[in-house]
Amino acid sequence: MSSKTDGRGEVAHAQPPSQGPQVAQLREASRTVFRELGMLDSKLSDLGVTPAQCHVLIELGRHGVRTASELCESLQLDKSGISRVLSSLQRAELISERDTRADRRKRPWVLSAKGKQKLKRIHDFADGQVKSALDDLGEETRQSIVEGMTNYARALQRARLQIG
Repeated sequence: MSSKTDGRGEVAHAQPPSQGPQVAQLREASRTVFRELGMLDSKLSDLGVTPAQCHVLIELGRHGVRTASELCESLQLDKSGISRVLSSLQRAELISERDTRADRRKRPWVLSAKGKQKLKRIHDFADGQVKSALDDLGEETRQSIVEGMTNYARALQRARLQIG
């Protein structure tokens, strides 16, 4: 990364050539979305879950049954991280194991009745946040955002798979 002296004699750091204004704008928008969705403050903790726990509950809600290995892959968490999350969710009685005889990584996990209730609260909260934001926008802008976010998410996945 190159640097120049600004008018006051201080070093001003320039962005690398590969990071044009779109990269900077998208990174800033991504940080804002992340913050507004409550990933850095107490909004999710008000629901009694961490972001990682929230995502595990959503995955189990979407698929019904998931092993730790499958959750590691879909959520991009390491084995020790997913193990801690699963243990905490099990202690909170939000999930349960279907077959305790299987190897820990291959045990199927499911939502408990309490977990299904928690997941409903999470979805209601998140749906309300998104609906509130979209209500301020016109239909064309809403559609553009949905298409843009979908395309961006797919591009991030493709880039991760190419690197990994």
